[in-house]
Amino acid sequence: LPSTVCSTLLSNRPSPPCNNVGMPLAFTSPWKRQLIDKTTTNAGAQIASQPLPPLIPGYNSSIQPFPYDPTQAKALLKSAGYNGAPITFIYLADNSDHIRMADMIQQQLQAVGMKVTLKPFNSGSYWSYEDDPTNPFNIAWTDWFQDYPDGQDFLENLLGKEAFNATNVGEWTDPTFQKLIDTADALPASQDATRYADFQQAETIAHNKAAWAYIYYYWNDALVQPFQPVAAEALVGRVAGRDGEHDEREQGPDR
Repeated sequence: LPSTVCSTLLSNRPSPPCNNVGMPLAFTSPWKRQLIDKTTTNAGAQIASQPLPPLIPGYNSSIQPFPYDPTQAKALLKSAGYNGAPITFIYLADNSDHIRMADMIQQQLQAVGMKVTLKPFNSGSYWSYEDDPTNPFNIAWTDWFQDYPDGQDFLENLLGKEAFNATNVGEWTDPTFQKLIDTADALPASQDATRYADFQQAETIAHNKAAWAYIYYYWNDALVQPFQPVAAEALVGRVAGRDGEHDEREQGPDR
């Protein structure tokens, strides 16, 4: 069953060489997501294309995952003026899947000319290190578990300007994206169709500007009695409606 968890690789925008606009784009192309999925989850995930998982209203089905294109990655690195500066990749090494994923991403980034050093953490220290803007790193692995089933929980918390030095660890920002999600968040439940359209436009901007390098959406295993059919949405906690008041929603990561 599909879940509402997005796994991704983020670049730390204030930290050189990621402060060059071309570097985050270069991170999106040189690795084989299908191979990573097969190796780390036994093909038990869906390749990601955007922050919102498919079960979250506002998911944009027209956005396709970045293709594997090492030639393009090399061209982007050259245009960004990358000179071989070391790149520190931090990740949560709490299980063998994460370790294999980090090793594979390192190998594929190095294959296009990036000098990548792995820096593993245990679960007791990783999130506090990643969230502290004074700690040095260039790219990081992260997961996002929904707090509530709405696009605002993903887009504002992960890519919104108000989440700088908090959950928007990479400090990516774009004024048009921000305006779209702010406008959507101010709309009442009666205008959900407009809200979701705004989310979809915002996701297109985040994709085209490589806000993140998306990896996959997790899938869940579940046993269901044949005489008691249950919708997939119910099993992953999706709800059809909302309570209406946006400012009453829980804020912050659930990691």
